[in-house]
Amino acid sequence: NTAELTFMRGLDCSEYYCLTPGTVGDHWQTTGCGNNLQCDNPMVRQMILDSLAYWIDEMGVDGYRFDLAPVIGREKVGNEWVYSKSATTILNIIKLGEEKDAEMIAEAWDCQYPGGYQVGNFPEGWGEWNGRYRDAIRSYVGTGNWNESVGGYIYGDEANFKDQGGPHKSVNFIVAHDGFTLADLSSGYGIAGNDYNKSMTWPFGPSDGGNSDGAPSGFLANTTDEKASKRQANRNYIAIQMMSRGVPMIVWGDEFSRTQNGNNNPYNIDSVATWSNYNMINTSSPHLVATGGDGEYHNNFGTFTNAGDVNGNFMFMKYMLNLKANEPALNQTNYDVEYA
Repeated sequence: NTAELTFMRGLDCSEYYCLTPGTVGDHWQTTGCGNNLQCDNPMVRQMILDSLAYWIDEMGVDGYRFDLAPVIGREKVGNEWVYSKSATTILNIIKLGEEKDAEMIAEAWDCQYPGGYQVGNFPEGWGEWNGRYRDAIRSYVGTGNWNESVGGYIYGDEANFKDQGGPHKSVNFIVAHDGFTLADLSSGYGIAGNDYNKSMTWPFGPSDGGNSDGAPSGFLANTTDEKASKRQANRNYIAIQMMSRGVPMIVWGDEFSRTQNGNNNPYNIDSVATWSNYNMINTSSPHLVATGGDGEYHNNFGTFTNAGDVNGNFMFMKYMLNLKANEPALNQTNYDVEYA
């Protein structure tokens, strides 16, 4: 038989990985990648903690984001591994982070359904990517339809994070590294999926397409200046994110409207599509600058009408970041200060 897994498989597969009971060679998994580390095994747990300590002490890393983080909190129950917020490995990682002043952040979902979506269900001490926040804000900006849940997420998602130490445990994001840029989300690429991305040519593609979830393009309806509307949608996202209680997370280049021409999963693209082009800052037409290599950017944002030859969205982002950093009302560690 051909072994597809490397890493610790050849050393002791049954100790390091979750295996389906009664089926030789079958790896029980919720990663979508074929295998789960058996994180409730003391030997595996120690390997994880030793690795984290090495990267903190020797390499100077002061924070971690755990992909598919429920995997490390899964403990064996019967013939499968069930997520537990009180799992020893999860608690020991937090203890290590506190001892060494390192941040621990969870992408709080894996591929199991049901039982894989655990946003708001990690113990105190963990920060969490808030996927609910992302979905609610995308829907609101895209359609303009307000509902109470949107207000709740802007307020810091008290329903999910009150018992975790406060709103600063909610990592508020709208886009991430493996999806649209904020400029592309604001430009109506929301329906882009596998077929669109596979047809893209270098240097902006192809890609396997990734997640096709995007913002509804309602903000483009009945507009006299579609490009101005896209620029405004971009600023709306920035304003809401920075006014929201919690920790904002932005993707590299979103501060000056970096575009991938709609590619919503450029994980295997190392080209001008994913490089930061700082020439976009000192111009009122950021998507008309030369890429510095092959191809051209889609000119979705047109030309800003603000004074000076400067990227208006960059100036707006700069202002809102400063406000977020320095306004006490936006940096509360509890929910005592109410938003009206």
